[in-house]
Amino acid sequence: MATYNGDEAYARWTSSAGTVVLTGNQRGLDFEQTTDTADHTGGTANTRRRKATIADFSVEFEALWEGTSGSAANVAITIGGEGTLEIAPLGSATGRPKGVYPVVCVGKTLPMPFDDVLIQTYSFEANGDPVSDVFTTVY
Repeated sequence: MATYNGDEAYARWTSSAGTVVLTGNQRGLDFEQTTDTADHTGGTANTRRRKATIADFSVEFEALWEGTSGSAANVAITIGGEGTLEIAPLGSATGRPKGVYPVVCVGKTLPMPFDDVLIQTYSFEANGDPVSDVFTTVY
């Protein structure tokens, strides 16, 4: 079985403010898909039954803070800004898995540790149905 590392990962943000490639100085990208459930237990059932209801996803992207050279991303990605994230864990080459997700930016953080690198985090939440899913789409 092959082993994959995140060093080939590719992420791109596209919005009305422009398109910015986020990878290059990435430290991590966390992509989470979830679903809510509703209680569907009936009658004299002894065990709870559930039905999936509303799907959701979120993305956390961490990268080295680039100061003024990273200002393009910070201008393009605003809090409350809506856009599309393209995520390709194994790079953007043909034949690699890739997902395209409509999102809204819900946060940007920049912790400033005393004696360590500055790592900026962008937080995104779902804003509609995925165009394609990184778990199932290859192109």
